[in-house]
Amino acid sequence: MRSVVFLAFCLCAATPALAQCIAPVPPAPVDGAAASEEQLRTAMAQAREFIAQSDVYQGCVSTEMESTDLTNTSAKAVEASIKSRIAANQAMKEKVGTAANSAMQAYKMAHPH
Repeated sequence: MRSVVFLAFCLCAATPALAQCIAPVPPAPVDGAAASEEQLRTAMAQAREFIAQSDVYQGCVSTEMESTDLTNTSAKAVEASIKSRIAANQAMKEKVGTAANSAMQAYKMAHPH
């Protein structure tokens, strides 16, 4: 238990500014087939905003990694954590983009002009 607490302390002490990098919250998916035009527009705007905020977040986290002294053991754990956060956010960006595109396709199928 002591080693876990110590490791957590080291991770926090090694990255004091990491707390400034806040991951954006993904938007709720929308059912394009049931959505109104306005709901779809809003959902698409929210998806674009999430993707843009994710780019800023990933840049912030990358800057934190670049400023971390990677010569000590705890810094390697911090680096792995940062890379994991970037990968998770990238996966969420892709999921949100795919969901938005699927909603658009479903809307077009349900509302042919």
